[in-house]
Amino acid sequence: MGYKAGYTLDRVPVHRRAHSHTHSHTHSYTTDTLDTPISLPCMCLDWGRKPEYPEETPAARGEHTNSAHTGPRWESNPRPWRSKIMVSLFLLSLPLLPVIITLCRSPLRALYHRVCERVLKVLRGKVCVRRTHAYIFCECTHGQAESVLASFDLYIKTHASFSIGPEKGVFLDEVVRREAPLRVLELGMHCGYTSVRILRLLPTSGTLLTVEVDPLTAEKGEEILLVAGFKNSQFQVLPCSSAEAISRLASHLGEDLLDLVVMDHDPEQYLPDLLALQRENLLSKRSVLILNRVAEAGARVVLEYLTTKPHDYTVHQRFKDMLEIRCGNSESF
Repeated sequence: MGYKAGYTLDRVPVHRRAHSHTHSHTHSYTTDTLDTPISLPCMCLDWGRKPEYPEETPAARGEHTNSAHTGPRWESNPRPWRSKIMVSLFLLSLPLLPVIITLCRSPLRALYHRVCERVLKVLRGKVCVRRTHAYIFCECTHGQAESVLASFDLYIKTHASFSIGPEKGVFLDEVVRREAPLRVLELGMHCGYTSVRILRLLPTSGTLLTVEVDPLTAEKGEEILLVAGFKNSQFQVLPCSSAEAISRLASHLGEDLLDLVVMDHDPEQYLPDLLALQRENLLSKRSVLILNRVAEAGARVVLEYLTTKPHDYTVHQRFKDMLEIRCGNSESF
């Protein structure tokens, strides 16, 4: 059965009824000159199609069908795709920032690098000693120091770590090879990465004293040294603060003095520990100091102090934020 709908000549509908299925109906037209209406059969094909402009329907506007609010409504929240586009544009522009900053010779370069480092740290997460130890223990070849270092280098690519890394590690290797120290003091163990690099290059009679204030880190770091193939006679781990360790170093060294001191703990403790080493007379005129992370604010004090003692300390070379400092005037070398 069809439904009838009457229209006038100016196409104004007289009656309309919604159709939801295929059906036929008849349109009736009337004129002033015709006595009888003309009936035209018509087929309506609306096989459940969606409206051509869905945004005009109440459902598309998020309204109930029977809602009284039929006017246009603005979105209270921005569309999700807009924020995605903004994030994508920002990420695409990041590789161009170093070029722009370099071309402009802007002082913002240092700030840009610090921000990138902070972002990487956040992405990598917090340093976990247990996770670091477990990874190195499982991935390395036991008894091979180079395999331990290679496992460390792989780990720090995707995880947070306090290790100095392979680039500064090569810089440290050059110093150790050149100086061939017999008595080495390391302040700040960090699971043993730097310790392994030093121990593998020491002379046969050389020893390493490494200080770590965190007991867990000291324990796990000592296990890493043993896994790397070193013996207890080659090193000693002191699980205490740097100040406490320096105060009783004389009992470990006897009449010997320190040939190499590596500071990689709290930068704010660099100057107090250096002054403590002086008071205890543990440094010789040929001792060498390696200071890591000198770009941090806590290390500025010790750098200012070194500039006031040109006859006692000489900055020999620098790589990134790592300094090599020689005790005594450079003419004595």
